[in-house]
Amino acid sequence: SETADALRESEQAISAANRKLAALAKEQNEANDKLGQLKAQSVKVARDIEAQQLRLSKLLYRRYIDGGGQKEYLSLLLNQQDPDKIARNLHYYSYLSRARMDDIDALRANLERLDALTLQSREKTAEIAAIQARQAGHKKNLERQKTEHAKLLAEISRQADQQRKEIGKLK
Repeated sequence: SETADALRESEQAISAANRKLAALAKEQNEANDKLGQLKAQSVKVARDIEAQQLRLSKLLYRRYIDGGGQKEYLSLLLNQQDPDKIARNLHYYSYLSRARMDDIDALRANLERLDALTLQSREKTAEIAAIQARQAGHKKNLERQKTEHAKLLAEISRQADQQRKEIGKLK
């Protein structure tokens, strides 16, 4: 009954290898889903960056054409307008300046986010490659166990044939 024990162990090993392969396939699917999400986020952030860069480039171009904004401040003071109106306009200019700085800060944040997403994507890709390597190893192990199982079945079949022949001779 050594062969029966060996056959049972072989079947258990094959079953365990199949379970491990199924778990690895699930893990790979989850990693692929996460990679897809990371890529979608990267595309969205890249679009946001492109829009922000376009907006800032137009703003810089207008500022360059208008003389860098220095004329605006100087003309306010030299036009001899109402001091309250000058103060109000300067306050508005400070709002615009802060909004520009917020745009630049948002652009920097998006660039950092894109870098982080790129790094996470590389890590996920490496994780997927590692999972695939482990799957290949487990598949090889499964094939080896199936081969051993087939040998055991052939041995059992040979023993059964031999026992039938012996029974036939004894009759």
